[in-house]
This record gives sequence, structure tokens and C-alpha cells, in this order.
Amino acid sequence: MSESKPRLYLLYGDDTLTSREILHRLSERIGEPSTADMNISTFSARNLDLAEFETICYTMPFLADRRLVLLNDGEAITSKTPWLDKFLAVLESAPPQTAVVVLESFDSSEKNSEENYQKKSPLFKWAQKHPDASYIKACILPQKFAFENWISNRVREYGGEIDLIASHALAEVTAGDTMLADQEIIKLLNYTDFQRPVTSEDIDLLTPLHGQADIFTLVDAFGNQDARTALNEFHHLLEEVSLQVIFAMILRQFRLLIQARDCLDRGLNVKEFLKIHPYVADKITVQAKNFSKSELLRIYAALQRIDYQSKTSSVDLVVTLDSLIADCTAG
Repeated sequence: MSESKPRLYLLYGDDTLTSREILHRLSERIGEPSTADMNISTFSARNLDLAEFETICYTMPFLADRRLVLLNDGEAITSKTPWLDKFLAVLESAPPQTAVVVLESFDSSEKNSEENYQKKSPLFKWAQKHPDASYIKACILPQKFAFENWISNRVREYGGEIDLIASHALAEVTAGDTMLADQEIIKLLNYTDFQRPVTSEDIDLLTPLHGQADIFTLVDAFGNQDARTALNEFHHLLEEVSLQVIFAMILRQFRLLIQARDCLDRGLNVKEFLKIHPYVADKITVQAKNFSKSELLRIYAALQRIDYQSKTSSVDLVVTLDSLIADCTAG
């Protein structure tokens, strides 16, 4: 195995779609799914068993060229982390057959967020000092007009077309969420059969806000700790919308709630600051008042963990979300 292959893949930001696609490509390079499962291990930096992590990193891959070690919640590693030096030593001495993938998350909509991340992250600094052993990728959600351009480019990558008004409408409906937008793009292109450009009329027909209303009901039940209603709404949605779209909508909803809660705490206007559909902004503002910021962060962290698990293992997403809903509505 060539020494030139990175030992560290550092993916940072808040664009889940990009990080998921990179993880998928890395997993495919390991081999067939059955082989990949035996050579992929997942950890969280929030409760890392460093001894186990080190053991896995030094374990040779089984019937494959490389072993993939995924570390979620990398943002929990700071300059004050007591085991930081030992962790970096493992990275530096790990065999070339090991690829450590670290996901570091932050809200890119905050001012100077990427610059602040780069200044504070010890893993980013290590990767810069070891360019031959590292691959760094910024997975940043495109903002405002950049998101509309992202939609147009994504449609072209799939071999379709979309007019400018439609790309603006889809950007507004999906509110900067690349995962949700990608699901909608696929649905829209299948509807047009790739024979004509997607129009705003197609989006009005196929990407309405009524699906959002069910998500609002689900989140209201979270806030009211009403497990029965929350579970009923979740399974009602499953009858009408794909599981991946539902999960993307739930992730987006709690991300917006965190931002809205922050706006309320700082006395800012949610609609003006988040620049989302007025209907969504009004509902989000009301819902954010039902949660403390710590509650929202806890739920969102749990959703992120589930998201990462769904990318790298055969976890049953429905059962896992059922368990999360029951836990978060149990007081």
C-alpha cells in the first residue's frame, strides 16, 4: 500500500450531503458491503475509548486493502482535551492501511465560522502540518444565492435542467438544506423524465409546504412531551414520504429551531435573520419557545449520531428514530 494515501480524512462543516457522499466513496473503495462492514469501525469523540480506538487503528484490514475508522463529533476535541497528544500520536504512527475519517461540525451561517474553526481545531492544525498524510475537505452549506447555484449545478450533474425561477423557489422551500434539496431534485427530474427543464409549477405541485405541516405537528409533540402524537405523526409521514426525506426534514427542523432559539435569546427577528419562508419562520418562532437551547442541542446531537450511523452501518433507521422520539418525549 502506498504511503501517499492519507491516514487522516478531515471533513468539516455542516453540509451533511457532501460528507455522506465522501464517506460512501471511501466505503466503496474497501470492497463489497460484507467486506466493508468488517473493516469499518465507528467512534464518537465525545466518549472516546482511546485504547480501543488505538487498537482498531493498528489492526490490519481483513480481506481488503484498507481499514476505515470513522470518528464522529470531532469538534469535541479541543486543545484542552487530556488525551489529545496521545490521539495525535496514533494518527502519526498509524499504518498506511488505516484511514481515519474525522467529522467536525459547526454552523457555517455564523460570522467567521470557518476561520474560527480553523484557528481552534487541533486536528485541522495537525492536518496542515502533515499534508502528505492528510486530506482536508470543507463541507460547508452554500448560503443564499450560492445555494441557488448549487441547485442548478446539481440538476446538471444529474443530466437535467431547471429554470432560474424554479431554482429560486426550490432554494426557498428547502431553506439551504442540501440533503433535502437533493431528494427533491431527484423527485422533480423523475417527474419531468429529464425531457424538459423543471419549472416553478413543478415545485408547487411536488414540493409543497403541506409536508412541513406534519413535521411541525411532530416537533410540537416533542415540545409537549407527547410521545403518542409524535410517534403517530412519524408513522403517518412514513406512509406518504420516503424515510430519508423525513429524516432530512427532521434534521433541518431542529437545526432551524436551534438558530431560532438563538435569535430569540439575542432579541433578533427570526424571519429576517434566517431568511426562510414566512410561514415556516412564524411556526419556527412559536416552536422554539417550547425548548431550551440545551434541549435542542441534545436532540440535534442525537440526530447527527443517528445520521452518521445510518451512513456506515445497517442500523434500522425507523426503529432508531422510534427510540429517539420515545426518549425525548419521556421527560
